[in-house]
Amino acid sequence: MSPYGPRDKWWNPGQEQLRRVRYADQVRLVRQALRDQGTAVRLHPDVDDDHLDEVEFMYRADTVLTSDSDASRVRRLLDLPETVDKHQEGLPDPINGLTVLKVGDAAEVVDRVDRAIGKGVVRYDTVVHVSPAVSYCPATEPDPAKEGPEPAVNSNADAGRNVRVAVVDTGIVPQVVKQHSWLDGVTGEAEAPPAKVGHYRGHGTFVAGVLRTMAPSAHVDVWSLFPHGGAALESELAPRLVDVFLSNVDIISMSAGVAPAAGNSLLSLQAFYDNYLKGSNTLLVCAAGNDAGPGPFEPASQGWPVAVGALDADGSQAGYSNYGAWVDVWARGSDIVNAYPKGKYTYMEPPMVGQPDGNFTSGLASWSGTSFATPLVSGLIAARMSTYGENARQAWAHLSAVAAARAAANGGRWVLRPGDGD
Repeated sequence: MSPYGPRDKWWNPGQEQLRRVRYADQVRLVRQALRDQGTAVRLHPDVDDDHLDEVEFMYRADTVLTSDSDASRVRRLLDLPETVDKHQEGLPDPINGLTVLKVGDAAEVVDRVDRAIGKGVVRYDTVVHVSPAVSYCPATEPDPAKEGPEPAVNSNADAGRNVRVAVVDTGIVPQVVKQHSWLDGVTGEAEAPPAKVGHYRGHGTFVAGVLRTMAPSAHVDVWSLFPHGGAALESELAPRLVDVFLSNVDIISMSAGVAPAAGNSLLSLQAFYDNYLKGSNTLLVCAAGNDAGPGPFEPASQGWPVAVGALDADGSQAGYSNYGAWVDVWARGSDIVNAYPKGKYTYMEPPMVGQPDGNFTSGLASWSGTSFATPLVSGLIAARMSTYGENARQAWAHLSAVAAARAAANGGRWVLRPGDGD
């Protein structure tokens, strides 16, 4: 029987052991989900199963990343051919600015190139997760809720009209979309079966629902970019993000990322920005992560996305949220109520593991994390765009000024609230 109870919070003082146990369990779950779909991943540092709480990140065992400008000299050093059949090698589609190399041992290659050419020239092919960092997931597992949504649906039914938003997440659960009026018209790729997506079931649908409460008329399309236990390889994520961008969207809302080790910043996401997003009017809005620490947490902390931290319902900083000068704006992320699949949910993480299954009879859940503050902000930007005829970057500039004006009353935090986009 678990020594923890439902009221224990891993981010509270004195709960370090709960934090470590929870983290280790999440590493185990994500690693197994990737293995089940045929991806060989390794841990950094390379620890045994009794020390999974010490893992900093996971990576694909046989690939590394480098920039297009460095690719030739890296290939020469490693005696790799200049051109390869990427499909035969089992490599993802390329994007401008990024080269993915198939190697024997990624860790050995990173060390060799670091010593011969310089640190950071090649990077690990990192595993990126839905709202990860120390928590590797939303800050809590979902609880059944009877009434919702909370925050409520915007009374301005036209908010978000003609604005196109892409939610990059686990996909949608079509039967849940049909059940709730505020999700009417939401489209997207179907979420993987529960056995594949694991305890992230319903995450993408929930996120889309939060966004729609702020912008009821926005065109929301949910992409399944994190199908394997809420995770994806960096090299696979980048080309899908390019596809999202090329679908002509105004806002990309992404409740995912990773806490990078020193010298292993997300090269693929920087290439996506430098070669596609930069100079466009499309805005990427990202979760700040649930590490209860100062970060960094990428891509949110890379400087070019809008980085969103989470507040509790009373407006105070959520204990699980990452924080720091790199967090651009704060919004409610705790005890959010929105659409969730009906049926039983078996709790898989401390402190809830071992508790009775959650019985979701109303199609609603209460959930907490920066995952959910992020679509709230995305929805406010969409609402502002339709109300004032602005593009996404103009709308964000005006909303950031609104948030900044509240800083003195909110401990220096720039805060946005429901209705700010109207």
